[in-house]
Amino acid sequence: MLKDYTVLDIETTGLEAGRHRITEIAAIKIRDGQPVGEYSWLVKPYRRLEFDYLPAEITELTGITMEMLRNGHPIEETLTGLLSFIGDDVVLGHNLKRFDMAFLNEDFNYFLGTALENELVDSLEIARRLFKQKGGNGLQKLAKKLEVPAQGRAHRALSDCHVTHGVYVKLLEIQGSATKASQLNK
Repeated sequence: MLKDYTVLDIETTGLEAGRHRITEIAAIKIRDGQPVGEYSWLVKPYRRLEFDYLPAEITELTGITMEMLRNGHPIEETLTGLLSFIGDDVVLGHNLKRFDMAFLNEDFNYFLGTALENELVDSLEIARRLFKQKGGNGLQKLAKKLEVPAQGRAHRALSDCHVTHGVYVKLLEIQGSATKASQLNK
């Protein structure tokens, strides 16, 4: 079980990296299983942004408004700060490998000429292994199933980082119990 890592989450203007943009980045540094630091920034609209608006459904989902983004930080500054915050930590996220990293690595490459090459742990993959199902493992549904309390508004990056951390801890508890049970049955 990891005890030291960084939990990461982003919010975006849509679901397609390359077409949509990051609106918020957050991370929580975990040491000995406990949160010890937070990083959370809204991102100014950037790079080939064909519109100067945020889709209404995204504002409804996240509570993030275009005005909030206009007062955000430049993406280069946000990404540089994130790299510094994460350091060499293992990075944990929910649907991290397929969603968050698609957006992040595109922007890391475009703006900084690099990629986030840290070891990645995806709580969605762990949940799918444990529960043997494709559907129903979204972060909010999984948190409810595992009785992980909400930490602020869902679909805000920092709140989702806290929930992801709680879900990960619960998944490891379940995984540990399943391993012990299978060993007893040998």
